[in-house]
Amino acid sequence: MTETLRIAGYCRTSGEGQRDNTSIPRQREAIDDYCKANGWALVHVYIDESKSGSKVEGRDEFQQMMRDAANEAFDGVVVYDITRFARSGADIIDRARFLKSTFGVFLV
Repeated sequence: MTETLRIAGYCRTSGEGQRDNTSIPRQREAIDDYCKANGWALVHVYIDESKSGSKVEGRDEFQQMMRDAANEAFDGVVVYDITRFARSGADIIDRARFLKSTFGVFLV
């Protein structure tokens, strides 16, 4: 029997304008639904509200998520939309590669 994957969710809004179309509750619900559909255990959701994705500084929950990844707290990270994880394509790829190569954590 395979072990159930432990998943961290990550939600972020960059400002007030996102409260409706990518609100935190909507992101959380989509992440939870995705995990349930795949038989994964959602163990924690990290939330940075009204924070820019252009840098890691100031995104306290993102930084905590990275520390928890280092401590093997979960196997993967699920985001509502990849732009919630970071703003630039290069940053998304770099951080996803870092998670995978350093901690064995995948990004969806």
